[in-house]
Amino acid sequence: MTRKSTSKPKEVVKSKEGSKAKEGSSVWKIITIIIIIAFIIIGSVYGIVYFVADNAITNVQSAQDDLEKNLEKIGTSISGIKRDIENKINELKDEEERNAEKKTFTDVNLYYYKAEADTDESGNILCNADSVLPVKRSIKISGAPIYETIDLLIQGELSKQEREDGFSTEFPLDGFFLKSANFSDGDVVLEFSDEDRVTSSGSCRVQILKSQIEKTALQFESVSSITILPEELFQP
Repeated sequence: MTRKSTSKPKEVVKSKEGSKAKEGSSVWKIITIIIIIAFIIIGSVYGIVYFVADNAITNVQSAQDDLEKNLEKIGTSISGIKRDIENKINELKDEEERNAEKKTFTDVNLYYYKAEADTDESGNILCNADSVLPVKRSIKISGAPIYETIDLLIQGELSKQEREDGFSTEFPLDGFFLKSANFSDGDVVLEFSDEDRVTSSGSCRVQILKSQIEKTALQFESVSSITILPEELFQP
């Protein structure tokens, strides 16, 4: 009877176990490689994401800075525009007030004596009505401009500069005042009160006083003649 040998199957078993070990080692190597590749990919992706995010944040900050600068410029421009508008409004208000004042007041002339215009070549006083000259005043517009103007005249209020320029007057005179001024058909009747007769005495003086009143009244275009009452006023 022939015996079968058992050594060869054992070698086959060992060979199979070795193959399985090699296969297991190769699998772990592959897994390891895959894990390494995965980490590399994840790291790369993270780096890309970080880079993109960092750039995005930088761009956002830059855009925010630009926006703030632009808003600051806009704010400055708006403030300038607002200031210009306020200045323009104030200018319009001032102009409106000036126009309203022009409508409220009117310019008139008050005639006063100027000595340097009343002398001849030798320096003698002439008592000439031509030496009664105008100075400017503004009066409030009313229904009685002649009355207002003559009343202002006889108050005799000359400025310092006008006196330095040579103007003078005896007005105001004690107890002398204008009672009324009535206008009709080109003639104005001026009635005064002069109980102490301060308007009389001296032909030269009287002529200068009377000329101041007459010239002041005659500046109005509607006035062609003047009557002064009482008649004994301004008599030498």
